[in-house]
Formats: sequence, C-alpha cells, structure tokens
Amino acid sequence: MASPASSSEVIKQYTLRAWLPTTSGYSYPAATTLRSNNFSYTNYLTPSASPPCPYGQCLHLLPTPDDMEAILRIYMETIQPLFPVLDYDNYRSMPAKSADKILLSLSICIAASVDPRSGQYFRHVAACPADFSLTISDAIKFSNLLGLVQDKLILIQSLSLLSLFKLFSGNRQESTDLLSHAISHAHAAGLHYDGHTTPQMKQASTRALCCLFAIDTIHSACSRHPAQFHRRDFGSSLTSWVAEQEPCFQLFLRTILLLERAVDISRTVEYGGWEDSFPSFEHLLGKVDTSSIPAPLIATIEVLYHAVAIVACPSSPSTSACSGSSEAHPRQALAASRITYIVGEEFYGQLTLLPVIPYAVGLSLRVSWNIMLRSKTRLFKERAGKQVLDNCAILRSLGGVYSSASCMADLAERLVYEQESKGEGGENGKQNQEPSYLRSDASWRWAPEPTLESTYCLMHSQPSPYSPDAHFSNPVSHLDIWDYFDTDVAVVGGTPENS
Repeated sequence: MASPASSSEVIKQYTLRAWLPTTSGYSYPAATTLRSNNFSYTNYLTPSASPPCPYGQCLHLLPTPDDMEAILRIYMETIQPLFPVLDYDNYRSMPAKSADKILLSLSICIAASVDPRSGQYFRHVAACPADFSLTISDAIKFSNLLGLVQDKLILIQSLSLLSLFKLFSGNRQESTDLLSHAISHAHAAGLHYDGHTTPQMKQASTRALCCLFAIDTIHSACSRHPAQFHRRDFGSSLTSWVAEQEPCFQLFLRTILLLERAVDISRTVEYGGWEDSFPSFEHLLGKVDTSSIPAPLIATIEVLYHAVAIVACPSSPSTSACSGSSEAHPRQALAASRITYIVGEEFYGQLTLLPVIPYAVGLSLRVSWNIMLRSKTRLFKERAGKQVLDNCAILRSLGGVYSSASCMADLAERLVYEQESKGEGGENGKQNQEPSYLRSDASWRWAPEPTLESTYCLMHSQPSPYSPDAHFSNPVSHLDIWDYFDTDVAVVGGTPENS
C-alpha cells in the first residue's frame, strides 16, 4: 500500500485502496469491482461516480433554505410519521452548515423525493427521482468515506433512510450493504443495551433501533436474505418499545412484527402457515389511537398488511389453485385485489411510496398471475388477466422512483402477451400482433398528480430499454420476472392439501 508521501506518478494503477496526493490535495478511491463472474463484488458503500464530491460541493446539492423548509414539511407529513428515524429536535438545533446537518439534509431530500410535490425543489440536481437519488446518495457516501460525521446516531439516521429508499432502485445488494453499515454502528454504540445513553437521547436511539428492525424485516421479506437484527437482540424491550411509539409508527411496527413472524414460519422445513387465526387489520387498528392518523398513511400501512397476508398463506405447487378446500387461496386472492384497488384506485397518488408499496404490488401481481394460469373458467381467467395488467400499470407508474418496478412491469406484460398468443393459437392472423398495452407506449411517464399535468419527471419519448423490440437483445432479458419479490413464500401457486 502506498504511503501518504508517495507520488501519484509512481503508481498509475493500483488495486489496493490508497490515499495518493494529487494537485488538488487528495484523490478519492473509487469502488473496486471484479467483473469476472456472477459472484463479482462491488463495495456499495463507496460512490459510484468517479469524480470526487468534496465537502463544498455537497452544499451546492442542497436546495435553498426556503426550498429545504418546504421539503422538510413534506418529509414530516409523509415519511416521519411512518418511519421516524430522524431526531427532529436535534436536527433543528444543528448549525446550518455543519457536516452533521448537511448529511441529514441530503438524506431527507432522498426520502422526500418519492413525493411528487417535491420535484420542483430538486430540478437543480436532476430531472427525475432516480437520477436525483443517485447523485445525492453518492454525496452521502463520499461524506461517510471521508469521515466527516463521527456521531454514530446521526450516521444511523442517514444510512437508514438511504438503505430504505435504495431498495428496488436497481441493485438490492447496495441497500443491504447500507443497512449492514447502519446496524454495525448501532451495535458499536451499544444502542440495544438498556441504560446505554442519557434519558434525553433514549427516545431517539429507541426509535432508531425500531426503524432498523423494520428495515431489516422488510429486507428479509423482499430479498430473502437472513435477518441481521433479531428480536432476541432487544431482550424483552422490543414489545415495550413498540407500545411507547406514536400511533402511526406503532401501527406500522405492529404490522412489521406480523411480517417478521410470517417470514419466519414460511422458511421452516414443514411450512403449514399461520398457526392460529390471522389477525384482521381492524384488530391492529383497535390497538392504537387512529384519530390523529391521516387516511393515506393508514392506507399505506394497510397495503403492507395485505402483503403480509399473502406471505402468511401456505402454498404448495402440487395442488391446484382452484381448490376451495382451504382458506389460504381465498385469502391470497382477496389480499391481492385489495392491494391493487388501494394503490391503483382508492388512494392513487396519495400513498407514501415506501418500498413496501412496489413489494406489495409485486405480490399481488404474482397471485393474479397464478390465478390466470390455473383457472379453468374463462371468466375468472380474464378477470385475473385484467388484474395482472392493472398491477403492471401501477408498477410502471412507480418506475420513476423504483427502477426495478418498471422492469418487472415490462417483463410481466411480455409474459401476458405470450400467454395470450398461445391461447389464441394464431386465429385470425393475430399471432403477429401485439396487444394495445404493449404497442401504444413502450416508455413510462411519472405523473405527480392523477388529475394534473405532470410537472415532475417527464421521461423523453424514447423506447424503453425493456420495450418489446429490445427485450430479447437486452442484457436483463434473462432476469426472472419475480426475482425482486419473495419466491419462497406463499406465492408459488396453489393451496395445501388437507391433512
């Protein structure tokens, strides 16, 4: 490894991470990637961009103070009630140009960028949420690389937000690495021990731990990775901590606890489903005071609840999905239809776009796809096919924020088209014609409001890289359509045979 006094001219290429002096003072080591095979490794904790992003440049990425206040209001209305990882009072008391506040402000911007109303404040950085998220996340990674912020609780808050909103953004490993880094800081700070901090900081650290637990559970469900944070790590404190939270966050955590249990029992050797009666969403609502929770936030949590209901259902590929001998299949079908209706119609454009939304829509897509394939009645098959296309439309509308969603939508529509072509059997010369949902518009547009002209992120009218014409030559065409959604639990199709 080169010493700090070495000349940059001596070492033109290096594989070890080394600080080499340059004319500007320092060079920043980029991510090292081995591309020889499918097991190549990329360090996602380092920036993806090659040019350095010094401390001063981070200031230029921030909106003006007035715009930042508007962004903060959006964040506090839509994100903070569901995911209160930010210590708001401490954030407000920080000096305006301190590294701590800049890091948290950049993280707040990434979280708030999923709300269409925030687009007008981010045009100075990028044209759409995905590009904006990439630029800002690189700045955050550079600040972590340089060690500009030493407070572990602040690092946990920043990395938690970045990890949450990087899920379904194109590479699951990046989000997982960021989460691992945040959990490592939490363990190093001893946040999971009682009496680890002063009473003034206990509330903030407890919320941060609960948020990490929630992200880890969502990761475990979405990406099929083992959980990194276990309930036993909290001792007997987790249940009491949940009861101490604000109503909206408490309702979210109670749903997360259901998801944790569903994932755990679904990965047992002999998966028999939920042992007792599955609790209704109204039962969860009865445990908290919902009078102060806005309806769109409750609906966001309800979407997650219905996703849990799908995961908690037992499934066996050896049994017909049309069997009515078990309540599992009707529960899956009902939950899937509720997800599609809530996201696509009842609260269209009003939900907080946490990554649980594309995850739930993806599960609904799988359930409706299985029903379409296995139904023998034409009416049910057509109804399920319509729900598949409705879910595809929802996923495509989410593609401006979560790029994996639009990819899944394009691939799913291709499978529907191929299935319809097989069913038609070439009658009336239709075998060479594509359906209207593939012919009319191969690209997606991000609409900020369902009834207003888009003012946020309008994609150029160019063919999508996953359009029908490019599908078979595109490097991602080999991907499994369901790869981003849990394939191991409850959605393979069918219901268990009676024992």
